[in-house]
Amino acid sequence: MPSFTHTQMRYTVPEARRVLSIGTTRIYELFKSGQLESMTDGRRRYVSARALDAYMERLDAENALKQQPRGTR
Repeated sequence: MPSFTHTQMRYTVPEARRVLSIGTTRIYELFKSGQLESMTDGRRRYVSARALDAYMERLDAENALKQQPRGTR
């Protein structure tokens, strides 16, 4: 269950960048690699709250693995 709270269902790219505290180049790299899902409505690109949650959950899980002592992985 996501532990993040959102005030809206979808975010524009600049809003998603602010939520994630990343730059423009990085967010487009995440889109291209498939690590962060996006959608379009006409010519505008959006990121859903669900996609932000999924990305943050993956980051949390990866960081938790990195924090474990070497013998317990």
